[in-house]
Amino acid sequence: MIQSFLGALLGGVISGFINWLLYKYKEIEEARKRHFEEIKKNCIEPIIENINSTMREFNVTESTYFDYYLDVRQDGSGWWNYFTFRRSVKDELLYEDLRNHFKRLYEELEYIEKHIIKEALPRYISLMGELVSIVKDEISRELPKLPPEISDKDVLVATVMIAFGYDRGSWPNIYKKLREYDLLDKIKLIASNIRKHKYVQELLKIRREALLKLDSIRKHALEILHLQKLKGKCPYCEG
Repeated sequence: MIQSFLGALLGGVISGFINWLLYKYKEIEEARKRHFEEIKKNCIEPIIENINSTMREFNVTESTYFDYYLDVRQDGSGWWNYFTFRRSVKDELLYEDLRNHFKRLYEELEYIEKHIIKEALPRYISLMGELVSIVKDEISRELPKLPPEISDKDVLVATVMIAFGYDRGSWPNIYKKLREYDLLDKIKLIASNIRKHKYVQELLKIRREALLKLDSIRKHALEILHLQKLKGKCPYCEG
């Protein structure tokens, strides 16, 4: 009888312990899930937005305001001087917590901040200022009298687009106008001559390498955004 009692008692203790373990496991998993959602919303999503914004700095479109490069070069201002990923997210503590869960992403972001945003981008902006100045001078010399329907801005955009290797699908409206007035060959020649400049080669190299690195890290962040389970451990979600 005593043995039966002890067996029942032991069975109850074991059963209770197992139930407690299952409860704690579920509790921790739910806490980890909530924590991961907080990381995604407050860190990963803002990080992706900032990377996309930085990539746009290295691209040009038909609507690009090219005097921006001249203005920034003259006054030395620029958001990159004050930017940090830590302060750009919605929760700085969660950003630091990335080291516990996604160390490689954290290190990649440090690289972007230091080498691309703080170093490559200012140099790129400065070189773009030089490029815009030279292209404007070339346009004035080679195409002093443009048709009324064609602006200096149209020719500037086309020259930069061609020099950067954009296809005509990236500037369809300006391309169409310049083709109608038979100006494309002349502009292609200007762009070809400008590409030979050493500083333009440096500019294109900075742009190409920065976009490749930024796109790689953006994809990494997107992969994390689509994960279902949080990796690693941290004080915020452990029992």
